[in-house]
Amino acid sequence: YHFRYYGATERAKERLQGLPVLMVKGAWDGGMPTGAPWWRTYAHSGGQLIEQTTHIFDLARYLVGEIVEVFAFSHHNPALLHHPDGDIAVADVVCLKFENGAVGVITNTNGLHAPGEVGLKVYTPERVVEVSWGRMVETEANRKEEYHSRDNPYLRESEAFLTAIRTGDRSLIRSDYSDAVRTLAVTLAADESGRSGRVSSLLNREG
Repeated sequence: YHFRYYGATERAKERLQGLPVLMVKGAWDGGMPTGAPWWRTYAHSGGQLIEQTTHIFDLARYLVGEIVEVFAFSHHNPALLHHPDGDIAVADVVCLKFENGAVGVITNTNGLHAPGEVGLKVYTPERVVEVSWGRMVETEANRKEEYHSRDNPYLRESEAFLTAIRTGDRSLIRSDYSDAVRTLAVTLAADESGRSGRVSSLLNREG
């Protein structure tokens, strides 16, 4: 979960510390990756929610808190997929309820031929914090700050993992196995809801 390793994400977490969260809006809206035929096959990738948008769900958990309920709508239309042999949803909209009472929505689509967006916005009564690829934008009534981190999150997470192996010090790891499983549980529940049309609760799930 590389978004956790951006300096911009660290800064966002600091700026949100102790603030009540009203809601979140997240997205991974774009086109289908090329050169990865397995990605468009549900049996191989689990669909965009599970394979890709899981990073946005994890960012929401990291910045806001645990997600306890999800409800999803999924759009299945093979004619709108970039590849006719695909069988994954072309778009999903997932409503979220957090343990602390905040609510949110995360969307994804792989059907765009135009620029999309990737990131998360967190709304508090006095401040809106937006995070994307190494970028944080903080907006208040009479102030706006934009921060860019030039770090490489993939390198940082690899260094944290190798440090833990070499020294036994796990403090640099921001998403260990058990924590990652909790994010996976959210995306699996969202996928289940999109297929069943029912609210999925995570209160009694393992992890």
